[in-house]
Amino acid sequence: MVFNRSASAILIIVISALSARLLTPSELGSIVVTIACVVLMVRLVSVGLGQSAQFFGAREVTEKRSFGYALVVAAFPITIVSLVVLLLSDGIVGKLLLANDPVAQELFNILQYGIPLTFIHFVASLYVLGRRDMMRYLWMALFPLFVSVFILVWGALEKKGLQVVVFAWMAQFFFSFLMSALAFVKRDRLSSAPLLPSVVAVYRYGCKSYAVSTAAFAAGRISLVMGVWFTSSAEVGFFAIGRNFADVMLLVYGAIGPLIFSYVGSMNDPKNCHDFIGRVCRLSFFLFSIFSIGIAIIAPTGIVIIFGEQYADSYLVVWVLLPGLIFSALQRILENYLYGRSKQTAMIFVHAISIILLIGSGAFFATSFGAVGLAAASTISFIGSFVFTVIIAHRVDGLNPVGLVLPRASDFLFVMKYFRRWEGKTNGK
Repeated sequence: MVFNRSASAILIIVISALSARLLTPSELGSIVVTIACVVLMVRLVSVGLGQSAQFFGAREVTEKRSFGYALVVAAFPITIVSLVVLLLSDGIVGKLLLANDPVAQELFNILQYGIPLTFIHFVASLYVLGRRDMMRYLWMALFPLFVSVFILVWGALEKKGLQVVVFAWMAQFFFSFLMSALAFVKRDRLSSAPLLPSVVAVYRYGCKSYAVSTAAFAAGRISLVMGVWFTSSAEVGFFAIGRNFADVMLLVYGAIGPLIFSYVGSMNDPKNCHDFIGRVCRLSFFLFSIFSIGIAIIAPTGIVIIFGEQYADSYLVVWVLLPGLIFSALQRILENYLYGRSKQTAMIFVHAISIILLIGSGAFFATSFGAVGLAAASTISFIGSFVFTVIIAHRVDGLNPVGLVLPRASDFLFVMKYFRRWEGKTNGK
């Protein structure tokens, strides 16, 4: 997971850097908002099948039977219906979400056809993650990004512009779908679970998770979309560059956070679950904080080197965002824990409050401070979301909120014991 997230982060930064140098800040803002709308629509049509795929992928580890065919059967009608609706909609979605940005509306009319392709990739990748098939998950994540980088490098050499960036994204959507199809048609040594009951179970868990997962994703992405409501596409471009740079901090989360769901989903003893998530949260807070300090120090120089002089002021976005991202990552860890405990339903209230905080503070700060205001609104929303998630975890699962943040001496002794054991194995002892 560390390698996967690190490689993905590097490729995403390369894609962002190439796009920033091929486009004006305004064009970059339009493409960023468009992609945010595309991935938001993927979550809206998903009916929670992504979370269901990860849950039943994790259950395969303990039940020793495959749910792959059930997931394909469950996902197929959603893919067809979403494609038909897109063909008949005549750009209505783009007009509603992007009314203040006609360029983004035109881009959405093209890139919206990546929605059904990305939906299949979303379901398949989380299924593979739930199974802990990490090598396949690695290729599914990285190969489409390599395709985009290759196309953008060619575009930079040929001095192309917006058209090649759009082509790179459509190619990424297509190859994401191709890698997902290969994951679903693989030969599996496990016997398949009964098809009809499994499909029903997949939909049941998905519907239970749908509102929560969609609201959670919207809370993280809507800051980009609302940028064109309260400010300009250029300011969204500056915010996107700062967000991409600050998101490097999430490398640490990406190495552990998504696995929480899979591991907790295979646990049965509540006390073990509580001890496990407490230690994970405490050590994660320590690691997130250290990593964020390093990012804040290098941001003023790093942004200019990677993205260009025109985005130099985006380091302010990074500084304002980092505290919020620390608590956002902790909140996502706790949310994955609740998914694993199958107690995620109450999280809908957390994300509803988070979205209200984001839009309300964005209306105030973004109109006055542009990109930095969008960052401030995001940080306020992230911190609020963490606080309310802790409250929910305490109420529905009995998780003790005391000691979720400050590391204990026993945590460091635990880590040192693990590394001594690992060192002994590498030395052949």
